[in-house]
Amino acid sequence: MLNDDVGEYSMAFVVGITVLEKALYDLHDERSTSSELVKSRKKNMILRDLLHSDTLVDTLPEGLIRLLKILFLPAGLNLRNLVWHGFMAPVEFPKCFGSLTLLLIMALPRYFGDLSSKMKDEKTKLFRIDGFDDRFVTSCAR
Repeated sequence: MLNDDVGEYSMAFVVGITVLEKALYDLHDERSTSSELVKSRKKNMILRDLLHSDTLVDTLPEGLIRLLKILFLPAGLNLRNLVWHGFMAPVEFPKCFGSLTLLLIMALPRYFGDLSSKMKDEKTKLFRIDGFDDRFVTSCAR
C-alpha cells in the first residue's frame, strides 16, 4: 500500500503521467506514420501540442480529449505541471487523480493499430520493473 504521508501517491502520479504521455506520443506517432503525414511529424512533442494535434483529435473520442485537456493543460487543472514542478506539496496531492491517470492509461491501447502477427505470438510487456525496494517486499510478504 502506498503511504500518503510521504507523498507516494504523488510519486505514483508522476510515473503514471510519464507513461500516459509516452503512450499518447506513441499513438500520435503511429497514426501519423500510417496516414502518410511523415513530413509534418514532430519529434518530442510536449503534452500541450499532443492534445491539440489533429492526429489525436481525429483518433480519440471527443470526451477523452476534453478530459485530458481539462486535467493536464494550463487552461484546465494543469495537474502534470503542478506536481512535476513542485507547486503542489506531495502530501496535498489528491489520490483520486492517480487512479484516474491509471484508468486513462488503460483506455488507450484500444486506439492503437493491430499488433503484427509476430507480436501476437509473443507476450509483449508494456513496461518492465527491474526491482522493488525492501519496504515493498516486506509489506507485501506480511
